[in-house]
Amino acid sequence: MSGRAIRQSVRGKTKTFFYTSAPVTVPVITGIILGTAQTRINIDGDAHFICTGLSGEYLVQASGLRTLPQLQAEPEVQIQEEGTGFLLFDRPLRWHLVVGTGQRHFRLEPPYFFRSRAQVLLTFNNPETVAYTATVTLSGYKLYL
Repeated sequence: MSGRAIRQSVRGKTKTFFYTSAPVTVPVITGIILGTAQTRINIDGDAHFICTGLSGEYLVQASGLRTLPQLQAEPEVQIQEEGTGFLLFDRPLRWHLVVGTGQRHFRLEPPYFFRSRAQVLLTFNNPETVAYTATVTLSGYKLYL
């Protein structure tokens, strides 16, 4: 079957899919300046992506263990689609408000539509004196072109 025939056979179909960011180390706060780190998720060119939820995890850099929100301040996260400049939130929000525990994903209502070849910029802010390693997963489905 030719490439064109394959594309025609899947056009308009959907497939459950997950995009995960590379683990990034978020540095510690320095004075009053939050530690900041950024990473990108690139949406594939073969399909648009409908994001229905977010999940992720952050670990203490030194030990690789999870933290307790009662003991240490959670990082903040902001998600931006770079092509349009659209921010998913009006300002960076605390981890548990938008990402959750990592065991269940946070549902986006309504789902967010990322065009094919979009770049999603994830910005993490750390208000704590320990460094974190953070990663976020976008869950949803591909809509083939």
